[in-house]
Amino acid sequence: MNSRSRHTIPHRIILFLLLIALFLPSTVPVARAQSGAIRGTLIIAVAADSPPFAAQADNGQAIGFDLDLIKTVARTAGLHVSYESVPFIQLIPGVATRLYDAALGCIYVNDDRKALVDFSTPYFTTGGVLAFSGNSAPIYDLTDLTPETKVSILAESADVAFLTNYSSATLLPVSSQREALELAVARVSDAAFADETTVTRFQRTYPEAQLQVAGGVLTKDQCAIAVNRENPRLLLELNAALTRLKNNGKYLAIYRRWFGSRPLNGPTPVTRPTPATTNDQGTMPPVPTALLPHNDPLTEAAMGSYILTLTTAPVGYQLIELESDGQWLESQIASSADHFHGVTSLVDVQLPVRMGRWQLIRTDPMSATVQLSATVQISPTAGISPTAGISPTETNNIHEMVFLPIQPREEYQLTIQDDGTVHGLYTLYKSAVPTVTLPLTETVELAGKRVVP
Repeated sequence: MNSRSRHTIPHRIILFLLLIALFLPSTVPVARAQSGAIRGTLIIAVAADSPPFAAQADNGQAIGFDLDLIKTVARTAGLHVSYESVPFIQLIPGVATRLYDAALGCIYVNDDRKALVDFSTPYFTTGGVLAFSGNSAPIYDLTDLTPETKVSILAESADVAFLTNYSSATLLPVSSQREALELAVARVSDAAFADETTVTRFQRTYPEAQLQVAGGVLTKDQCAIAVNRENPRLLLELNAALTRLKNNGKYLAIYRRWFGSRPLNGPTPVTRPTPATTNDQGTMPPVPTALLPHNDPLTEAAMGSYILTLTTAPVGYQLIELESDGQWLESQIASSADHFHGVTSLVDVQLPVRMGRWQLIRTDPMSATVQLSATVQISPTAGISPTAGISPTETNNIHEMVFLPIQPREEYQLTIQDDGTVHGLYTLYKSAVPTVTLPLTETVELAGKRVVP
């Protein structure tokens, strides 16, 4: 009997293991979610069809901004990763149920999702924008929307409540964001409200529509990596890798590959026309004070002097000052912040100063941050080849390009936090010789802090 027992027990064990094996696919993610950040292979789900974040190329390969980013993050963190392309609707449930260790696809962070999964630090900022046809009357911000202004918008979306609260426009609900944009192009509506990435894709697909964006991103949404809540170690490693990539410039390189010179906080808005420069130094006539309302708390919160650090090579430093009459003063770029030691204002200082104009970008009035745009006209840059900075492929197709006259200028898009810190970027629009022909641009990130309120 004992002998029979010794021979029958292994068969029972084998049968038991076979039964476990039948359920193994559902149990593996549990173990991986607990220790995947240290060893083993992580499974990361990526949205299957959400270009430019993730899409399938003609050869069947998954491509997109999110793919490039997460692969670089995984290499930086030393993680072993496999990727699964799934419908967007499955991302959060899959991570919450441990089917995947993490997921991304420009997943907006909100309270409902945070109840199910953890989120990394945001890696992309987007949101709703107001778009209008270049053949229509220009719209600069929400204050231009009157009861006579018709805005096409996705029915029953959160954006309906936003426009109802912050504008007096007449809304035309439609069944899709694409339909909203098509109505604006056909001038059935005066403008359309849609997600910024949808508008960008529409602009690239139908350039003849001359769709423009007013006021920048009006409703802010941030995309982040969703992580299983039982793997805090993985969350820490992903956040550390994202921070490293943003600090060493690799994030910006990936970003530029997919979004070009698009500002990190959203597309450059159409700005109100103001008087042109009067001389080569960029001195401008006083800006009408109507651009900056008196006793406006946002205007008052933005005024002051700031030290900026520019991510150029080598790193540069600059002092700017925002005046209450709408004037923007900026020093030349220095190689050291010590150059501005003891300087608190550019009004009477003996430094080369260039002047421009700044104005608020009207976003959520309840926001604790201030967003502004600024333009500084500069002297024409001599000796620039019309094809400088253009790739060989673009050079071969130079005869197909549209040449537009430009005024050399710097355009800033900044966000000022309530603690006085500032971040954003500026784009330098250069001229070409012998006359102004091809717009050549150079975009630089910046960060800084207020030194004198």
